[in-house]
Amino acid sequence: MSRPPRDAHTERLVSLPLIFYSYLTAGVIIALGCLTAYLISYRNHGIYPSDLIVSADEFFRDDSTGVYCTSGNLCFSADEQRRIAAEGASCWYIVLVTSQAFHIWTAKVRRVSIFEHGVSNITTVMGVGAEAAILVIMVYTPGVQGVVGTASVSWMPWVVAGITGIILFGTNEIRKQVCARNKFLAKILLW
Repeated sequence: MSRPPRDAHTERLVSLPLIFYSYLTAGVIIALGCLTAYLISYRNHGIYPSDLIVSADEFFRDDSTGVYCTSGNLCFSADEQRRIAAEGASCWYIVLVTSQAFHIWTAKVRRVSIFEHGVSNITTVMGVGAEAAILVIMVYTPGVQGVVGTASVSWMPWVVAGITGIILFGTNEIRKQVCARNKFLAKILLW
């Protein structure tokens, strides 16, 4: 509160480095992690990405009625399709939420390594804990699954989520170290 408000003429709320970071760095890493887990969940049932092209119009929907067959002659009933789609949604959601939990620790401190800054905000710690609890409830509680369209999944999306989170965390820590050593790059990469 002791800092004066920003000058609307010279200071932007959204800068080019922030857009670059949000959409081309963090956003891409998280989206690729989510897509990887989603596609692996289908692959675990013998469904390849090439089999999924234009399948969403008739198959893997709540109102699916037909039998879906892959190029490898694996066929799935409407109930099986709904279950597979719910597993895919769960995988996507697990990676998204877990990646964001990793991300908050590095994005919260934009210029200094989290290892130097530390974790002292109890509200953030409690928020991440609540986020994890809600995630587990939504994915693994039978009564909730039908409402939100999820299904219980194995350990696989958790591994993808951990890898995605580590990549995101590492990318941010490297960015901070590079910016601390190079003032020119700091102007480009720090928002």
